[in-house]
Amino acid sequence: GVGLFVPVYGADMLWPMTPATFRQTVCRYVFWTLVLAAKVTLSYHGLIRKVYGLIAELGMTRVMQEPYTDISQYVLSPLWTRDMIGELALWGATFCLFVADTQLWFTLGCSVLGVIVFFIEHSCAWCKFVSEDSLAQIPKRFCQKVLPFAASSADTLPIAFLSMWDRVVEWMRYEGKVTNREMGDLSYRALTDDELDWHALSRPLDGTNAKAKYRRPQIFQRTQRPEALLRKYWSVGKVEGWPENEEARWRLNTLARGLGLPMPRPYRAPYMPGITVLVPHYSESILAVKESELFARPKRTERVDPSPLLSWLAHKYRDEFDNFIERVDSQKGKVLRRPSLGNAAVMREGSLDDDGLWPRAGADWEQYTTADQWDKISLWASMRLQTLWRTITGMMLYHQALQCHFEAQGDRRSRLGLTWSPGDCFTCLVAMQMYAFFNAVQLEHTNKMFAKFASSLRVAFIDYESCEPRSSEDERDGVHPRQPRRYFSCLIDGACKLKADGQRVPMYRVELPGFPILGDGKGDNQNHAIPFTRGTYVQCIDANQGGYFEQA
Repeated sequence: GVGLFVPVYGADMLWPMTPATFRQTVCRYVFWTLVLAAKVTLSYHGLIRKVYGLIAELGMTRVMQEPYTDISQYVLSPLWTRDMIGELALWGATFCLFVADTQLWFTLGCSVLGVIVFFIEHSCAWCKFVSEDSLAQIPKRFCQKVLPFAASSADTLPIAFLSMWDRVVEWMRYEGKVTNREMGDLSYRALTDDELDWHALSRPLDGTNAKAKYRRPQIFQRTQRPEALLRKYWSVGKVEGWPENEEARWRLNTLARGLGLPMPRPYRAPYMPGITVLVPHYSESILAVKESELFARPKRTERVDPSPLLSWLAHKYRDEFDNFIERVDSQKGKVLRRPSLGNAAVMREGSLDDDGLWPRAGADWEQYTTADQWDKISLWASMRLQTLWRTITGMMLYHQALQCHFEAQGDRRSRLGLTWSPGDCFTCLVAMQMYAFFNAVQLEHTNKMFAKFASSLRVAFIDYESCEPRSSEDERDGVHPRQPRRYFSCLIDGACKLKADGQRVPMYRVELPGFPILGDGKGDNQNHAIPFTRGTYVQCIDANQGGYFEQA
């Protein structure tokens, strides 16, 4: 038999229960005691006493509370029956209301507990947490907790930190979170706009030029605690070198606060454990499509003429759109050669017009006439929508971050370090359940992902073969007579050969034991890709999440 919370008999347990220490058990009982005590106390004063008062105002008979001498007058009388039914209805509704807010009290308890745990981790330094200039502590804490193996002296920061911090700021500029001027204020010595693109951000760190001139960013200058509290965290007054974009501010503050928490000692490249990021995908958008999504309009009403989605994005992220226009306009017709879909393709990185300039048209979308321009705009919009491209872009930053770790503090003396690459320990695996049924646009977008991202990006999908008519191979493999299809989990990457219809020839095919979709949605989608995961850790990510370089 199975009890309400735990199995009654050991034979009913599928797996052993997670062991808990005595301290954890006591904390759980104390937590629930406090939560239920607060709930009962407030419910008594705010609900139960009010119900008692309501019963008294209505003049209802107190069922089961009559004097002994009066029971014979009330029991089974019409008045007693009516009052009993009414009182049962009132107390039944009261009980439902009492039980209904249990989840709310649990959430409030977890919130309070989270704040308490946070301050305990900070050694209860409340004043220090509120008023310390954690941004000025980034260089010191970053070198201690993220770059402990980098060569440095007691008085100066390692060159590797200067280059890695500049890479963080360059990514913010590439994503449109900061302006060109703000990039210069935040960095030691960053790239210029005309050099800034995805492939330039994949170049090796400039960690060998010790004679180069570096300038300390303004945000790392120490300030008085009240000033740091008012300006940097409450946005009172203007801070020199502090970005205007709210998301950029949040990212910098999150990084600073995170470095102040206890962190385990990092692994040293190339001695990294393997990790696979597993992303499920069914039919969600990979890239935003111009006609069907970016210019889709809601139904027009008499009073409202709705704008297309792209106009709304440009308005909501106005500063980021302006930064995007500024960056692509500064690239002055730069031509970049790189492999695309297996062929040497020439693409104009700035996506400029015939005169060599990006159109200064703002949100006048009719002025953007070339396919390259719309590719750029589509990428910008996709990074601000729930698209697979946004998720993969964020997850593939692991590849860039691992490469930076190796260049900054990797062990190059070992034989493994001579041939190591981030793809040896990192895999981004997209479980594209419906890849075999993709249309031409979806296949084109998938191939664009393979062309842009590193070789550690792979796709697993479900393929099938019909069992009609029956063959000797089906009988030899023990296929059930009533099974109409055989299902396979297939793996492809950017090196797989392209077929005429735009699909790729899989490098591996693993037969599945029957129909793989059992009704659990994304769980089933990820399960079929498990054979292709690598490493010690598997991180399951939803298809509408993102990521940042400093997080990776």
